[in-house]
Amino acid sequence: KYRLAVATNRKSSAAKVLKRLKILAYFGAVVTSVDAPPKPDPKMILLALEKLGAKPGEAVFVGDNQEDLMAGAKAGVRVVMIDGRDAGAIERFLREFLM
Repeated sequence: KYRLAVATNRKSSAAKVLKRLKILAYFGAVVTSVDAPPKPDPKMILLALEKLGAKPGEAVFVGDNQEDLMAGAKAGVRVVMIDGRDAGAIERFLREFLM
């Protein structure tokens, strides 16, 4: 139903981690700091959108830190912040966007 991408400041390890978690196939694009300047620069997010064929107004960027918030805002996408220390944060996110 949704096109997914990863935009991470990790370099070569991002695809390896996703593959190990057996979720790499769910992502149409994996963009790292090898491909574009690291966040908070918005270019990484914009490149991920380009690879998905999506526009900023059609996207939601999920982040967990201040650099993510700044990059998403500069890219013109809706930003949702999830605090990894909050056990219910992901469940609330999924309820809002997927259900």
